[in-house]
Amino acid sequence: MDMQTNLRHQVLQACEQILRPVVAMLLRSGITWKEFTDLSRKIFVKVATEDYGRKGRPTNVSRVAILTGLSRREVTRLRKSTDSDESAEFESKISYAARVLSGWHQDPEFLDSKKRPLTLRRGGAHPSFESLMKRYAGDIPPVALFKELLSVRAVRENPDGTLEVLSRFYMPASLDPKAVLRAGSVWYDLGETINHNLTRGEEKTGRFEGRATNRKVSPEAMKALYQMIEEKGEALLEETDQWLSSHESEDEEGGIRAGIGMYLIEDSRSK
Repeated sequence: MDMQTNLRHQVLQACEQILRPVVAMLLRSGITWKEFTDLSRKIFVKVATEDYGRKGRPTNVSRVAILTGLSRREVTRLRKSTDSDESAEFESKISYAARVLSGWHQDPEFLDSKKRPLTLRRGGAHPSFESLMKRYAGDIPPVALFKELLSVRAVRENPDGTLEVLSRFYMPASLDPKAVLRAGSVWYDLGETINHNLTRGEEKTGRFEGRATNRKVSPEAMKALYQMIEEKGEALLEETDQWLSSHESEDEEGGIRAGIGMYLIEDSRSK
């Protein structure tokens, strides 16, 4: 294996580690691999366009196509989508569970006279949960999807066996939208620091990034670790915050976003 092939292999291995927590968050939010694929294409085009241009200009379509492996036509389409104010409204390929819930809330055949979702029987004549499944769930086994919707409290089964829908959206785990946006910002900051250190030239200064870990920490000691990191981490963050405030630029439009990020490590998979 030559050096270039080995590097590509190592990068892909690193990406697998990076993507594990990302995919876990996506699955908990009911986001499918197809939606992530669509987003991935857009980010490939966006980064190739913005970061690989020459003389301060955006990368041309042909070079973006070469860098990303996408066709020139696809690059052009995604560039327009990325630059558009309506880019966030690109067609979503939602999961079958989400399709069922959406159909239950929008399909006139499953709504009452006030356009509210009907209470459905499990089976029997249309409209029923069974007929809803046939229309929106493809070849997914009805029992499996029914149990999934019950487990995430999107559907409730009444004492008489009828079903009520409780949620319009499929959300396997409840996540605070603001917390999710913050998580994305934290991932971005850490990723930018790591990427800078990996790709910087000799003339550029590295950014501090380090870890203190041990693979044999006693489970009984974890509470004390939490407390120590909470106290010392909070103290360092407060000190840094004061320093940053005292070094703010007097130019209202100038200045650089700078600071530190800290996180506690507890890896149950390492056991």
